[in-house]
Amino acid sequence: MYTFAIMTNLSKDPTLAVTKRVMSVLDEKNIDYYFDGEVARALASHKTCEGVDIDVMLVLGGDGTMLTAARRYAPKNVMLLGINLGRVGFLMNCPLEELEKAIDNIIAGNFRAENRMLLYVQVFSQDGKRKFDSYALNEATLTAQSSMRMVDIAIAVDKNKVNRIACSAVLVSSPTGSTGYSLSAGGPVVAPELDVMLITPVCSHSMISCSYVISGDSEVRLTPARSAPMLILDGLPGIDLEIGDQVIIKKADCGAKFVHFKDKNFYSLLGEKLTEWTVDKGEK
Repeated sequence: MYTFAIMTNLSKDPTLAVTKRVMSVLDEKNIDYYFDGEVARALASHKTCEGVDIDVMLVLGGDGTMLTAARRYAPKNVMLLGINLGRVGFLMNCPLEELEKAIDNIIAGNFRAENRMLLYVQVFSQDGKRKFDSYALNEATLTAQSSMRMVDIAIAVDKNKVNRIACSAVLVSSPTGSTGYSLSAGGPVVAPELDVMLITPVCSHSMISCSYVISGDSEVRLTPARSAPMLILDGLPGIDLEIGDQVIIKKADCGAKFVHFKDKNFYSLLGEKLTEWTVDKGEK
């Protein structure tokens, strides 16, 4: 029997009504479950998943919640199932009304764990000292510290110079991130199982600007010049860097495992989500 845990975006479930509904489903099926720390505190429960071997994390919220869950739990080999409480939810492939069916399928083994690439991001100072490191599921963004300012960034792949671009930002994305910020910036949609990374300039001050699709085994090095930039991972609050700092991005040693069911595939989900995003519900 699998051990479950629950992680909830409390801003989307402020009364914990949805969380308690999920708990009741798990209780009815006699499934052991625990809580992410923030949820445990909100429920005044001691059943935190810290130090517990969790098999499946039920993530209640939107894509932002799933991005946090992936960074926190994917390195621990926990499988992730997104219960969509948001609007688009590219990463949340289970509607709330299908929760009980989804849990039954997991218990019966009627699912697949799809491995998604995680990015490992490091920042080094000019003297080679490591200043920061973390994971990202969607993308690493190098942008200006001040709004409406441009950054001048040298891009290298496997220590080979690719380009030097003046732009609003440079994104380095995983295949999962290809449907996020990169897509809005004109980057291609990439099937999530591909072993590639994307480099996408945002609002480049050049007549020639394009995305680069590179091997997932490559190492991307971004070096800012002229002005100090900010590093943003998966839309989190930015980290201020200094001129001459180097940002190195590569595939992490671990991946993020997403629970998928046989009646769902990437392309049908993509069509549904893009339509939902572009067409107002009142017009359907």
